[in-house]
Amino acid sequence: MATKSDVEAKLSQLQAAIDAAKAESAANASKIAALTKCECDVDAMMAKIQAAVDADMAGYKAEIEALVAEMEALVGKVVDFVTDVELDITGTGENYAMNFYTLTEKGNVFEEGVAGAMTFTAGK
Repeated sequence: MATKSDVEAKLSQLQAAIDAAKAESAANASKIAALTKCECDVDAMMAKIQAAVDADMAGYKAEIEALVAEMEALVGKVVDFVTDVELDITGTGENYAMNFYTLTEKGNVFEEGVAGAMTFTAGK
Protein backbone atom coordinates (compact mmCIF):
# COMPACT_ATOMS: atom_id res chain seq x y z
CA MET A 1 0.00 0.00 0.00
CA ALA A 2 1.13 3.54 -0.81
CA THR A 3 2.30 5.80 1.90
CA LYS A 4 1.31 9.38 2.39
CA SER A 5 4.62 10.60 0.99
CA ASP A 6 4.17 8.40 -2.12
CA VAL A 7 0.72 9.93 -2.71
CA GLU A 8 2.07 13.44 -2.14
CA ALA A 9 4.93 12.76 -4.60
CA LYS A 10 2.45 11.49 -7.20
CA LEU A 11 0.19 14.53 -6.62
CA SER A 12 3.21 16.78 -7.00
CA GLN A 13 4.10 15.06 -10.30
CA LEU A 14 0.49 15.40 -11.49
CA GLN A 15 0.43 19.07 -10.54
CA ALA A 16 3.70 19.64 -12.46
CA ALA A 17 2.23 17.86 -15.49
CA ILE A 18 -0.96 19.95 -15.24
CA ASP A 19 1.09 23.17 -14.99
CA ALA A 20 3.20 22.14 -18.01
CA ALA A 21 0.05 21.34 -20.01
CA LYS A 22 -1.44 24.73 -19.09
CA ALA A 23 1.75 26.50 -20.22
CA GLU A 24 1.82 24.52 -23.48
CA SER A 25 -1.86 25.27 -24.03
CA ALA A 26 -1.24 29.00 -23.55
CA ALA A 27 1.69 28.89 -25.98
CA ASN A 28 -0.44 27.02 -28.51
CA ALA A 29 -3.28 29.53 -28.10
CA SER A 30 -0.90 32.42 -28.89
CA LYS A 31 0.41 30.50 -31.95
CA ILE A 32 -3.17 29.88 -33.11
CA ALA A 33 -3.97 33.58 -32.70
CA ALA A 34 -0.87 34.52 -34.72
CA LEU A 35 -1.78 32.03 -37.46
CA THR A 36 -5.34 33.35 -37.58
CA LYS A 37 -4.00 36.89 -38.01
CA CYS A 38 -1.65 35.68 -40.76
CA GLU A 39 -4.53 33.96 -42.51
CA CYS A 40 -6.48 37.23 -42.47
CA ASP A 41 -3.43 39.11 -43.73
CA VAL A 42 -3.03 36.59 -46.57
CA ASP A 43 -6.67 37.07 -47.60
CA ALA A 44 -6.25 40.85 -47.61
CA MET A 45 -3.00 40.56 -49.56
CA MET A 46 -4.64 38.25 -52.12
CA ALA A 47 -7.46 40.77 -52.58
CA LYS A 48 -4.91 43.57 -53.15
CA ILE A 49 -2.98 41.44 -55.64
CA GLN A 50 -6.16 40.52 -57.51
CA ALA A 51 -7.21 44.18 -57.69
CA ALA A 52 -3.78 45.15 -59.06
CA VAL A 53 -3.90 42.34 -61.64
CA ASP A 54 -7.43 43.35 -62.68
CA ALA A 55 -6.33 46.98 -63.11
CA ASP A 56 -3.30 45.93 -65.15
CA MET A 57 -5.44 43.65 -67.33
CA ALA A 58 -7.91 46.47 -67.96
CA GLY A 59 -5.02 48.70 -69.03
CA TYR A 60 -3.60 45.98 -71.29
CA LYS A 61 -7.05 45.38 -72.79
CA ALA A 62 -7.43 49.09 -73.63
CA GLU A 63 -3.93 49.13 -75.15
CA ILE A 64 -4.62 46.06 -77.27
CA GLU A 65 -7.99 47.40 -78.41
CA ALA A 66 -6.33 50.68 -79.46
CA LEU A 67 -3.64 48.78 -81.37
CA VAL A 68 -6.24 46.58 -83.06
CA ALA A 69 -8.26 49.65 -84.08
CA GLU A 70 -5.12 51.30 -85.45
CA MET A 71 -4.20 48.15 -87.36
CA GLU A 72 -7.73 47.81 -88.76
CA ALA A 73 -7.61 51.44 -89.89
CA LEU A 74 -4.28 50.89 -91.63
CA VAL A 75 -5.41 47.64 -93.25
CA GLY A 76 -8.67 49.27 -94.26
CA LYS A 77 -6.79 52.06 -96.03
CA VAL A 78 -4.80 49.50 -97.98
CA VAL A 79 -7.97 47.61 -98.92
CA ASP A 80 -9.75 50.83 -99.98
CA PHE A 81 -6.82 52.10 -102.04
CA VAL A 82 -7.47 51.97 -105.79
CA THR A 83 -4.56 50.19 -107.43
CA ASP A 84 -6.01 49.38 -110.84
CA VAL A 85 -8.68 50.88 -113.07
CA GLU A 86 -9.65 49.34 -116.38
CA LEU A 87 -11.46 51.52 -118.89
CA ASP A 88 -13.74 50.02 -121.49
CA ILE A 89 -13.66 52.42 -124.42
CA THR A 90 -16.22 51.75 -127.10
CA GLY A 91 -17.14 53.54 -130.26
CA THR A 92 -15.63 54.55 -133.57
CA GLY A 93 -14.50 57.77 -135.14
CA GLU A 94 -15.24 60.68 -132.85
CA ASN A 95 -17.98 58.92 -130.87
CA TYR A 96 -16.14 57.30 -128.05
CA ALA A 97 -17.72 56.34 -124.75
CA MET A 98 -16.09 55.17 -121.57
CA ASN A 99 -18.19 52.75 -119.58
CA PHE A 100 -17.44 51.78 -116.01
CA TYR A 101 -19.21 48.47 -115.73
CA THR A 102 -18.11 47.21 -112.35
CA LEU A 103 -16.40 50.17 -110.72
CA THR A 104 -17.94 51.64 -107.58
CA GLU A 105 -16.18 54.56 -105.93
CA LYS A 106 -15.00 54.46 -102.36
CA GLY A 107 -14.52 57.66 -100.40
CA ASN A 108 -10.93 58.72 -101.12
CA VAL A 109 -8.97 61.85 -101.94
CA PHE A 110 -5.69 61.43 -103.81
CA GLU A 111 -3.10 64.14 -103.39
CA GLU A 112 -5.11 65.88 -100.68
CA GLY A 113 -4.17 69.51 -100.22
CA VAL A 114 -2.74 69.83 -103.73
CA ALA A 115 -4.39 71.65 -106.65
CA GLY A 116 -6.13 69.16 -108.92
CA ALA A 117 -6.59 66.50 -106.25
CA MET A 118 -8.80 63.62 -107.30
CA THR A 119 -11.82 63.12 -105.06
CA PHE A 120 -13.91 59.96 -105.10
CA THR A 121 -17.31 59.76 -103.43
CA ALA A 122 -18.33 56.48 -101.87
CA GLY A 123 -21.09 54.63 -103.71
CA LYS A 124 -20.92 56.44 -107.05
